[in-house]
Order: sequence, then C-alpha cells, then structure tokens
Amino acid sequence: MKNLFYTLIIPLFFSLNLNALPIVVIVGSDGDGGDEFSFVLLKDFAAGEIIYFTEDEYSDSGDNFFSGEGHIEYTIPAGGLLEGDVVIITESSPNTFSVTGGGGSATHVAGSGTWGLSFQDEIYAYSASSASDPWDNVTEIHCFYWTAVIDPLNDQIISNDYPNAFYLEPNNYPGNPGNQNIDYKTGSFRVNTTISDLQNINNWNRASGNITLSPDDFITNMLPIELVSFDARLRKNQVVLDWVTASEINNERFEVEHGKDGKNFNVIGIEAGRGTSNEINSYQMIHATPHPGLNYYRLKQIDYDGAYSYSDVVVENYKGNGTMKSVYPNPFHQEITVTFSDSHESFLNEARTVQIYDVNGRLVLNTSIPTKNGVTTLDLSTLKSGVYFLKTQNDESTASMERIIKI
Repeated sequence: MKNLFYTLIIPLFFSLNLNALPIVVIVGSDGDGGDEFSFVLLKDFAAGEIIYFTEDEYSDSGDNFFSGEGHIEYTIPAGGLLEGDVVIITESSPNTFSVTGGGGSATHVAGSGTWGLSFQDEIYAYSASSASDPWDNVTEIHCFYWTAVIDPLNDQIISNDYPNAFYLEPNNYPGNPGNQNIDYKTGSFRVNTTISDLQNINNWNRASGNITLSPDDFITNMLPIELVSFDARLRKNQVVLDWVTASEINNERFEVEHGKDGKNFNVIGIEAGRGTSNEINSYQMIHATPHPGLNYYRLKQIDYDGAYSYSDVVVENYKGNGTMKSVYPNPFHQEITVTFSDSHESFLNEARTVQIYDVNGRLVLNTSIPTKNGVTTLDLSTLKSGVYFLKTQNDESTASMERIIKI
C-alpha cells in the first residue's frame, strides 16, 4: 500500500503523536423520523476495532459521559475500512439500527440508553478502554459535534482534556431556525476538503425537511502529494535518503527528521517541493552524521497554507566509526577474529582497546590491539570455558559489545 499524505492533518494539531490525532469526524445528523448521523474515518481501521458515539453530555470535571442518554458501539466489520470511508447509522426504533456504507450491516452496531437526536443536541465520537462501561473509561475524544444555537455548557468544553479533538458547530448562528436537519454539503464541497472547510458554516446544508445523508467517499482528490517511496541506505559513513512523488498539490517543502529512538525527532534538512506537479519527482538528502546503531527517519510534508503530514518512519542500522562488524568463530576454542565496520577508512588501521567481562561483570582482560584493514585476531586460549562479553573501543570513544562463548 502506498504511503500517502492527507490534508486533513493541518496545523490545528501541533502534537507529533499521531495516535492523538482525530481518527473520526461526524459530518452529518438528522433528527426527523429515524435518528441518524454520518461520520468519516481519518485512518484505516482493522476488523474488530470499536468506535463509540454518544449524544450524552460530557463532564470535564469527571472526564466521562453520563449514562442516561444514547450510546452506540460501532464495530469495524470483517475486511476493515479505509481512510475516507463514510458510514451512516440510523436508529429506526429504540436500539434498532441500520447502516449505510461501512459494510451496511446492523450487526456491527449495539446501543444502550435512549438515543433521541434533537435540534439542540450534541454527538461525541470517542475511544474507550472498557466495552462494559465505555462512558466512564474514555481514552480519547475524536469529535464534538454541537448543533445548538447556544454555546455548550462549561463542563462540556473538551479542549483541556482533548486538545486535538474536532469541535464542530455546523448550526451555530444567531436566531432559532427551528427543528432543522444538518448535512455537510455533497458534490464539489467534498473535493479538496480541509478541516477549515469542515468548520465553515457556509459549507453545511440546513433544511426543515428530511435529508438523505450521503455515504460517498469523503476524501476525494485530497492528496497534497502521492508518495511513491521513501528509503534510507548506507553509503560508507553516511545515510542517503531518497524519496519519489507521483504528484504534488501546493507542496511547499519537505522537512527531513531524524531520531535515535523512533519517538523523538529533530529536523536535519529541508528540501523545496515542486508546488503543483503531475510528474514523477525524485528527491535526495544525505545525512552525514548518523549515530552508531539504529537511525530513524521520516518526512514532514508542508503545504503553502501550513497544512502538514508525516510519512512512515524508515530505519537504517549504521555500524559506524569502526564498531565490530563480526566475530568469528563464535563459539571458539583458542582465538577469535574480529572484523570492524568499513564505513570509514580512517578507523580501519587504528589500535583499539579490548576488554572482556565474565557473566558476573568482572573484567578478565584489558588490552590494546592493532588492526589491519579493519581485522584483528585475539588469542584467548587462557580463558576458561564459559560465556563472556567482548567490548572494543576506538580513539573516538565509539564502543561496541558482543557476546562470545569459549568451549
């Protein structure tokens, strides 16, 4: 599957934790006749994952929902669902549901309490850690959909606890228009849609009659770039990063980020984008100072309007600066041959400090040995049979350790 960037992730969300970003947005509701609402998925979902919805009030002080009103548990069907899929849930009678889109099976929905949408109402989409009482075990609120003409209660404001959640007020305007239904406009408004578009009241329909909510694919032509590949490869003591795009829309630049643990990243380079292009574009950047061990890289793609998103993370293992590449034979009888990384010629013929520890951490050998073309041989015939740890270090203080066995 191709790695894709989406404009739905924009500077409204400064967190680099992708798991904290919204994964569900409610895009329509209808309170006439059978209560129904629609939502769009902002990531791929695997079969069996659960999304919770409620029209109950949220308590900021208790970080939970009340249990008296309607709660819905939607289970992702077999085969999973894709980013951009729209699902409509309709309750024709208490706890009797039908589903449009998303597999179209009512068996994926379970309800409790009294679900009854009204004009001045709210709907929340959230995740929970307990299926038995999810309203008391909220882990993340993804969307707060508020349809009233008055502001929500102070205790309903979720920004303190869930600053990355969508807060949508599709019908928040002066006056009381009566019992109206709400649906995000279909057609052209669903092309190149951004969060700003979702939050613009002019992009929402308001009518007194019943509205048929559309299950059309929500993400249509929304890709600022199509990333074909992003790879990392070693070249001597450097890491070469290559990436290719098949198309770009308003792409200002790429920021190349590097990390040592896969969690914390720093920008190590910037490459200008091609703006808008329908051609294949190739990019390359060289990381001249990788650290010994695993190096993690990712791309941050930034549009002219500030919208941004991240690529998948790629990893390259850099032996680096003359660290041990191999120990042979292992297990051994009398001696071992150690080969050091050839990533940098200046380290291949220098002396190295060698230390050997037993399994109790006691130092049993401490010496300096020469190397030739990155290879040296150690006579360890005086060691007793057992497990040891071989540590080498060069003048640059680059150390590496291997487990060895004397038989």
